[in-house]
Amino acid sequence: KELTGGSPYFIFVGAFSPRKNVSGLLKAFDQFRMQHAEAFKLVLVGERMFKTAEMDRVYKSMAFKQDVVFAGRLNVDRLKLAVGASSGLIFVPFFEGFGIPLVEAMRCNVAIVSSNTTSMPEVTGDAALLVDPHNTKDIASAMVHLVETEGLAEELAQKGEERAKFFSWDITARKLWEAVEIVLKEK
Repeated sequence: KELTGGSPYFIFVGAFSPRKNVSGLLKAFDQFRMQHAEAFKLVLVGERMFKTAEMDRVYKSMAFKQDVVFAGRLNVDRLKLAVGASSGLIFVPFFEGFGIPLVEAMRCNVAIVSSNTTSMPEVTGDAALLVDPHNTKDIASAMVHLVETEGLAEELAQKGEERAKFFSWDITARKLWEAVEIVLKEK
């Protein structure tokens, strides 16, 4: 209710860097709203320090710009609640080193629409709808599919919850220690 007045919403988390494809996300959201009558919102969480003239131009030209909420940075507790209450994380960068927002969404039991490029398919496995980040129609279609296909969001959220178990500091620390032990035994 705090962010959208109770309307359902998609969420994006990240810096507004050009590589994060915020302009493409805004275009796709507009297309989604033209296809889907329910009054959905798009909540953008992150710093606007990389906001470009292109993003500004796209935002100003949107038919549904009144449904875009710029939330700024949120502390961890508010971020967890905002992601967890969303209808899905829409994370469609052109490239990404890892994609921490993907794991955060999986841990919050939220469905994901993500890019089919770089590390993102490896991080999400079968727990996301993968899209071409250069194709706004593909992104918008996945958003429509997510909200209009009965049980799909729940299925993806459940798969994400299982997938998230592969990503923890404990597992990382244990694997690092095992690698160190192997090296020490070889010497």
